[in-house]
Amino acid sequence: MKFSYLFGKSKPLFLLVVLVSLTTSCAEGQISNNTVSQSPISKSSNVKKQPISLNGGDESNIDKLLLQVSRADQENKKIAVGLLESGKKVAEKNKQEGLHGGRSGLIKLFCGSVVDYPTVEALTGCAESLALDDAGFDVKLKRFKSASNIYRTTLEFSERVKSPIPPAERQKIESNIKCLDAFVKTPNPNSPGCELIRISLKKP
Repeated sequence: MKFSYLFGKSKPLFLLVVLVSLTTSCAEGQISNNTVSQSPISKSSNVKKQPISLNGGDESNIDKLLLQVSRADQENKKIAVGLLESGKKVAEKNKQEGLHGGRSGLIKLFCGSVVDYPTVEALTGCAESLALDDAGFDVKLKRFKSASNIYRTTLEFSERVKSPIPPAERQKIESNIKCLDAFVKTPNPNSPGCELIRISLKKP
């Protein structure tokens, strides 16, 4: 009777232990599920890669240009196309009117297009507008060097993004690079060396 009494008294305690154990297991399972659902890997896979911020001078940084191409959204592309088209219209108008100076507006248009969404056409426009911009001689030398670097980057960029440059245009770019580099190394206003520098040095 004594044994039976003890067993009977301990039965509720036994049930309580089982319930506590089940509750703990369910709680641990829920925590485990929550942990999996909040995995950093699953979170990062849903994060949209934002366009990077290019600055003036980044037009010759091939790594940043390629990164911007991969991340630019439709809004960036739309802005870039608008700036490029405006730059082409202004450049054509200047050419028809024989204007070669005061081209800072073209720098903002072409180089601005590169910043939003780099293309071969925008890069060549940016380089040329820098070389032809109206400025003092010392500033021009710096612009010539920047233009040469951008031209050089354009050649590599075209290969990396699979956007071939027509042979005649490629030859023109390569000639401009050689001409600009030579003039920066030995600047002589009386011997411009090529049409690009001759036009740039011409009085507006």
